Amino acid sequence: MKKLNKDMIIAGLLTGLSLGTLLIIVDNTYMTNKNLELVIIIGFIAYLISSYLHTIIHEAGHLVFGLLSGYKFVSFRIGNIMLIKIKNKLKFKKFSLLGTAGQCLMEPPKLIDNKVPNALYNLGGVLMNLIVSMITIILIIIFKNYPLVTCVLEIFALIGIYYAALNGIPLKLQINNDGMNTISLKKHPESQKSFWIQLMMNAEQTKGKRMKDMPNDWFYFPTDEQMENSIETTIGTLYCNKLLDEHKFEETKNSIIKLLKSKAEIIDIYKYLLTADRIYCELLDNNIEKANKLLTEEQKKIMKSMKTLPSIIRTEYAIAKIIDKDTEKCSELLQYFEKIKEKYPYQGDIESEEELINIIKNKEKAE
Repeated sequence: MKKLNKDMIIAGLLTGLSLGTLLIIVDNTYMTNKNLELVIIIGFIAYLISSYLHTIIHEAGHLVFGLLSGYKFVSFRIGNIMLIKIKNKLKFKKFSLLGTAGQCLMEPPKLIDNKVPNALYNLGGVLMNLIVSMITIILIIIFKNYPLVTCVLEIFALIGIYYAALNGIPLKLQINNDGMNTISLKKHPESQKSFWIQLMMNAEQTKGKRMKDMPNDWFYFPTDEQMENSIETTIGTLYCNKLLDEHKFEETKNSIIKLLKSKAEIIDIYKYLLTADRIYCELLDNNIEKANKLLTEEQKKIMKSMKTLPSIIRTEYAIAKIIDKDTEKCSELLQYFEKIKEKYPYQGDIESEEELINIIKNKEKAE
């Protein structure tokens, strides 16, 4: 079991505090209305709708404050529904990322002295949640004589404040939150270039570009000093991705091992994705024993939760083909890959993963 760190404890306390406040709101409304069933139903519906609306509001905040900072729209995602700009046309695609309820990604303005405006873009979601919550508090005062209305408004304001706190207080959870990214970029201004590179990579991916076709100077293996910063180590992760796309399998494997064995501040989700890539490389070399050691219960669980990602389907296919020798599962995985292709937003990734799947598919023939 994973040890609880201070950030997980803070997140838990914020959640507990919010739920406690939510119960007080519902209880006070019941004392005024005297209809427990109605209050609970309205409170529950208000909670669900408020959570969904504040996710949209949060990502809209990134968009609005990003535009004000000179950024350009790339994609806007809530859940697994993504609105993305491809060839100057807006299209709906499907994409999900563990640890995120939504995401607004933008193309940054040009670097000036290796600096890029980032604070407003990063904290835009937090600011928008707070602004909307403050407006809602004014409405609560206006409608104070209508208990069920104020109950709904109080829940909406509470969820907004909770979202602002959970994203604004610097925390390292499955992925670094907005506050942590902002603090990190202020503390390590040299990382602003790496932040810019990551956003530029994503913008290029929406145009169908593959990692192997992007500028080489965007990719590098972080130094020991840089590994103390998760923004820099993300570049190290992307460096491994580029090597894999170039079919430099031995270099990919060695770079992943080096990165994961270091004391690097790697975001949890990237650790699992890197491990999945290493499993693929080990299976290419018929290192079944090494691959099985990497397939811990936790790794399997995370891979299952990210089963819609093409890179995970590719690794699962390699496992089914080489370890399990399960032709039926191989066929199912290939069909599933075909199913997600059309709605997946990054066609360069699809092209890359198809090549990697075909290498495994034709491996026995080559031997």
